[in-house]
Formats: sequence, structure tokens, C-alpha cells
Amino acid sequence: MPAQPVDGMGPGAQRKTRRWSLSLLLMAWIGGTSFLLIGLSVLVLYWTMLHQLARDDESYLTDKIQVLRHELTSADRNQIRDAVISDPSVRVNSRVYVGITDDVGRLVLTTPGFVQNLANVTFPVAQGGIAAPATLTMHRGMGRDGRRYRLASASYPYSNGTTGTIEVAFYNRQADVLVVTYRRWLLIVLLGTACACVLLGYLMARRGLRPIERLTQLTSAITTSRMDARMDTLGLPEELLSLSSSINAMMVRLEDAFGRLSRFSSDIAHELRTPLNNIMGMIEVSLQRERSPSEYRETLSSSLEEFQRLSRLIETLLFLARAEQPANAITHTAFDLTAMLQRMMSFYTTAAEEAGMHLTLSAQGPLTMSGDRPLLQRALGNLIENALTNTPAGGHIAVKASMQGQDILMAVQDDGRGIDARHLPHVFDRLYRADPSRSGGSYVGLGLGLAMVKTIVQLHGGSISMQSAVDAGTTVTMVLPHGLGADKTVM
Repeated sequence: MPAQPVDGMGPGAQRKTRRWSLSLLLMAWIGGTSFLLIGLSVLVLYWTMLHQLARDDESYLTDKIQVLRHELTSADRNQIRDAVISDPSVRVNSRVYVGITDDVGRLVLTTPGFVQNLANVTFPVAQGGIAAPATLTMHRGMGRDGRRYRLASASYPYSNGTTGTIEVAFYNRQADVLVVTYRRWLLIVLLGTACACVLLGYLMARRGLRPIERLTQLTSAITTSRMDARMDTLGLPEELLSLSSSINAMMVRLEDAFGRLSRFSSDIAHELRTPLNNIMGMIEVSLQRERSPSEYRETLSSSLEEFQRLSRLIETLLFLARAEQPANAITHTAFDLTAMLQRMMSFYTTAAEEAGMHLTLSAQGPLTMSGDRPLLQRALGNLIENALTNTPAGGHIAVKASMQGQDILMAVQDDGRGIDARHLPHVFDRLYRADPSRSGGSYVGLGLGLAMVKTIVQLHGGSISMQSAVDAGTTVTMVLPHGLGADKTVM
């Protein structure tokens, strides 16, 4: 079935996505968070100032009413009038109005301007009575002069066990001016702080993202011809240190992989050129003049050998290429490893005897494992063929197999020419060949055979290694997982 479009979109349509700038996002978060914290701090200070001013006013009103209650208990009416009309504690630019009512709510004594300015103001109802002289109720109200007064009421003993009411209105102009001025400067400071937070947030975001920009520039400059670029980790923040180190390690691996690929391509061209040149040379020689049927047959036979060589080379390259694909998993089947080794020994013993060599098998007990038997036969066959090729007449080749914990160890050991130690790290590379004139030995057959063996071992989850010395022989060891549980039987 053809693939269905996502969310009803056509095959050629592209979903429009809005891309956000990381610098702008960081600037918004840093600037917004900073401004929010500063704003909350300023608001707390503003509220604290208002609260403190209100407490000062309430404290003044409380003291004022207590004085008036005390004076109202005196029989001297002049003292009462002086206490109501004059107040030496009144602050500059402040207004205090006092009204005294009797038990039925009639004004009996007021300060000048009380009635004119506070006629439309409703005072709070006094709570308590003679037994609760400290009771005081307060709220705010607007007078006719446009000022907001703090209003307070309290009861006092009037006569015959009744109570009157003391009403006090207080306007503190100094506090109002302070609040207005503070609020004006508060808005100015908040606006300046907002601009500063945005600017500082942008600068901090740009500075914090500078290593990422360097990383972007580095990766943008990387090409197949420039794989030696590395990220300078000096001075990087901890969060980017691991990322840059990982990128540098990746660049090392890529540089090595591209180098190997380049050498591999060159080696393939060399390997393919030799048989092709041989074929072309033989055909050209044959076509220079008339040949007899036997001569043409000989040319065709030689060409066939070169074609077979090319076919084996191409087949091996295809196998190695397919083995690198994760989807091409091998098929595991249980089989008798000892029986497989015995059949292979019977096949190679004849070739060893014809070459004047001695081939032996040493298998410790019946060995069983799970794996791809044809591939393992191919890997072990390549190792035996290499040993036969590089061991002189009269030499000895030993194939050994044994259990090592939960793994199976297989080794092919010979006493042939060997290979120099400096070539050992590369013998499993594709198309790697040690130069006999510089290695001191003449171990050949290191082109694709050992690379294939390593690939097969890795497909089985095992490992392979080689120990060798010039004129002292070579030992190739494969360690493969057993692959069978203790309760499984071999079919």
C-alpha cells in the first residue's frame, strides 16, 4: 500500500514549522526571570513601606484617642477643649479633625473644619464600651477637600453609665507625597530594569552560546579533504565539555575511517588491475597473429583462471560489505564442532601431505556450539590455507579447540615464516599486505582472507587475535561464545 500522508497533507506538501532562536529564548528566560524577581522584590518593599506608614498613622491615632479619653474623664472643660482643638504632636502638613458626640450621637465638640470637610464621611462604628477602653476601629474615607483621611472611632464614658463617641480623622500629607514619589521612581526603575534585563539577558545568552557557535563553525568547515579539525576544549563549560570531547572522538574515528576507505579503494583498484592487465595482455598477444587451437585454448584457460580470481575477489568484497549491515544477521544453529573439525581435517590432510607438512587436530572432548556452521567452516578454512601457504615443507600445523569458561577457543598454529610484530595490528585490515623485503618474513595471503575471518568472528560475537614472530611461526586464536544453555541438546 502507498504511504498515507500525515495529517491529511499531500506527498509534496511540507509542514510549516516556526523555528525559534535559542539566543532569543535564553534572553527571554534570563531577562524575564531577572525582571520578575526584581519586580517582586520591589513590590515587597513597596508593600512594606505602605504597611509601615499605615502602622505609624494607626499608632498616632491610637495615642490621640487615648489622650482624648483620658481628658474627657476630667471635669475641666477647658482642658478638654484644648485637647480637642490643639495638638502639639501634629506633624507639619498634616490635618487632624476631632469630633466628640454624646450618648445619642450629637456633636458636642469639634475641631475647626470638622463639619465642613467631613460632612459626607462615614466614620466606623465604635466597638466596645467603658469596660474596653482600648477598643479602636479604623478605615479610610474621602473628605470634601479631596484628601483621603484615616478614620478612627472609639467610645468613652459619657454620663449616667452611658457612652459617647470620639471620632478622629487624620491626613498625613508627608506620607502621601512619599508614596507618590516612591511610586513614580518605582515605575522609572522598573522600566530601566526591564531594558537592562533584556540587554544583559541577550549578552549572557550570546556569550553562553559562543562555544556552540564555535562548534558549528568547526563542523561546517569539515570536508572529506579536511578531517583533522578538532574542537578546542580549553575554557569550555562543563555541560559542553563532554559534547566537544565526543565530537573530537567522532572526528578521530571518521578520519581513521576515511583514511581506511581511501586506502581500501586504492587497494581494490590495484587488486582488480593486476588480473585485468593479465587478461588484456594475453588476449592482445593472441590477437597479434594467427594461433593454433591449442594456443587459443591455453589463452582461454589462463583467462579463465584470472576471471575466477576476480570472481573470488568480488565475492569476498560483497560478503564483507553485506556483513557490515545490521539487518544481515547470521542464522544460529546447534552443531557438533568436533565433528565439523574432523571433516575439515580429512579434507586438508591430503593437501598438507602433498606439500610435505604435518597437519594435526587437538579437540578436548566433544564440543558443541550454536552458530552459522558454513561461515565458521569458511573462516577456519581460510586460516588453515594461510598456514599451508606460509609453512615450508617439513613444517607442522596444529588445529586446537577447547572450552574456556563459557567460550570456545579455536587456534591454528604453524611453525612457518611468521610476520614482523609491527605488522600485527594491521593484519586483519582489508587488503593489507606486509612487504616481505621490509618485514623480514614472507607471510602472504593477508589481503581479504583474514579480514573475512575477523568479520565472521565478530558476527558471532567473538574476538580474534594473532601472535607471530619472524621464522618462529604464527598462531591465530578465535574466541567464540558457546551459544548453548546447559540444558540444550545438539540436533
